[in-house]
Order: sequence, then C-alpha cells, then structure tokens
Amino acid sequence: MLTAAKTIAATTTAGLAGFVVWVQRGLAAHRALVPTVAMARARNVPGEQVNLPDGRKLGYCLPDNFDPSGRVVVYIHGTPECRLADFNVRQYITEHKHPGWYPAIDYGVKRNKELGVQYVPIDRWGVGLSSFKGGGTIADIGADVVALCDHLGVDKFMVSGGSGGGPYTAACAAVIDPARLVGTNLLVPKGPHQLKEQGYSAVIRSLPDWGVSLFFLLQKYAFQRLTAEQLINAKQKDPTCAEKEVMKERGDLFAHTLRKSNYFQHGIAAAVEEHRLLDEENFGFRRCDMGRTLIQAAEGDHNTPLEHAEWYASLSEHVELRAYAGVGHFSIWENLDVLEESYQFIDACFQEHGM
Repeated sequence: MLTAAKTIAATTTAGLAGFVVWVQRGLAAHRALVPTVAMARARNVPGEQVNLPDGRKLGYCLPDNFDPSGRVVVYIHGTPECRLADFNVRQYITEHKHPGWYPAIDYGVKRNKELGVQYVPIDRWGVGLSSFKGGGTIADIGADVVALCDHLGVDKFMVSGGSGGGPYTAACAAVIDPARLVGTNLLVPKGPHQLKEQGYSAVIRSLPDWGVSLFFLLQKYAFQRLTAEQLINAKQKDPTCAEKEVMKERGDLFAHTLRKSNYFQHGIAAAVEEHRLLDEENFGFRRCDMGRTLIQAAEGDHNTPLEHAEWYASLSEHVELRAYAGVGHFSIWENLDVLEESYQFIDACFQEHGM
C-alpha cells in the first residue's frame, strides 16, 4: 500500500514538473514572438503596426477615411478582447442578424458621424499584432499611445477603455501630457488586485505561479469552445435583471466574439504577465496624477464591483464618477443614455481644445 502511494506521488510530481516545463517553453515562445501584419492579412482582418522606440510593435486599426487632424479617440480593449472587438461584432451582425438588431452599435455609428469621432483601437501587450512586454508597470502604456499618435500625425487626442482596459486608460490619464491628452473615458474599469473581487479574479489570486499558468491555459481552450447556452446559464445567477436579458439576447454574439478574439492567439504569456501587473500597487502612477476623466460604473456590476471605479475616482479631483442603477458589467454597454453621456463628455473635451 505504501509502495503504491509512493509510486503515485512520484508519478504526480514528475507529471507536474513536466507540465511546468512545457508551460515555461510555451511562455518563452510567446514572449519571443514578433507579430506581423501578415498575420492579420492571413486571417482577412484589419490591422496595422507601429514600431516603438524600444523595438516592440504596437498593433492598431484605423477607421475609414481617417483624418489625423480630427477628433481621435484611442480605444484600449477589455479582457479577453483585442483591437478587433468592434470588427468582430459587426461581422457577426452582418452574417447572422439584421440591421437594427443591436441598437447600441447603430447609435455609436450615428454619433461618431455627427461628432466626427474616430476610434483607433489598439492591441494590448502580447495580444494580436502587439509585441509582448515584460517588466515595467501598466503606466508604461502612456508612452506607447503617444508613439502611436506621433506616428499617425495626431496632435491632440482622447483615450477610452473599459473593463480590463480600464487600468491602461487610467494610466494614460496619469502620465500623458494634458496638452495632448484632452480627456479619458473609463467604463466599468477593473481596479488593482488588492480591491474587492469576485468570481475567477478572486480565485486566481490564491494560486501559485504554475496554477496561474494552468488557469489561463484552461481559459484559452474554454473560450474556443464556449457556447451561448453556457454564457446564458452562468448569468442566471446574476441578481441584475438587465444582465440576464442581455446575455439571453446576445449570448451567441458574446460566444462568437470570444472565439474570434486575438487575446490568446499567441499563447498565455500576456495574461500571465498582466496578472502580475495588476498586483502592482497603484499601477505605477501616483495619486492625484489623473487628468480630466469620466468614469461610468454599474451599481449591479459583479465582474468589476463599484468599489473599483470609486478607487479611480479617489485618485484626483479631475475625475468624475457616475454610477448607474439597474445595469451590470455587460448591460451598461447597451444603455443608450450611458452612451450618450459618454459622447457628450467626448464632445465637450474636444470643444474645450478648439476641436
């Protein structure tokens, strides 16, 4: 009996050691990968790259008829998305639905045209067409965004982002010269790990390094096989009615966009590194640094609780927090009143700079 137990223990230990080595090789390959625009062309999706001063590349998309002298808003995607978030949604609607099926998308198209807003979505580090970046802090994103705008010939601009893109957007507000960054807009932003968290974010913090890698590896393969029914069933436990309704209506769309996302395209190294970055106190920027910022939060958010948005609001007197009742982490993106307040803020920021 004892011999059998020792054999099992030895086999388990050897198997775990082999797994760790395998994961480490995969992480190393992802970190060393140099993404190219050809990767996007091969998949028939839009994408461009800018060479950054340290040799890395930053992936992005440009809207049709892009005008660098106009109202440019750099968009930083959430987790687990990529620069193609909007493209993937529109593609799904074109192929599977009818015009008007997603009112928030149509509303955004209308307001962008009326206000002359041009969104330029980027890939975060290690995602899609952007190189992996190890070390440093989330605040380093500011220099990358400035480098992109310099490359495009954009003088003044805004930055917008939500959910997992919130920390990066806030960092831009803290570190980019306000003479160029006219404002930032955060929607249901994720805060530092030390804040109250629920769901997988709370679980993953208790894991050892190899456990974190295993978690993201399993998540990578789960997203590739995710179904609308699984998403709908998961949301049935959410106390916010709007969340249940949105997932019931859009479950197929959300599953489609997760499968199409480039977040795990090259591996899990970006997710593992970001887990470390979110553990850094204050994300590498100081309190009271943030420039003019609007934060829009959902009182019924169980992915990034209201406490996260309140943490950002406490950083600076230039931050305005608006919390909305009756919506959650997903349903807030479909609330036209919330979207309109965002567009009014964007319009006001550009007007204040004569644009």
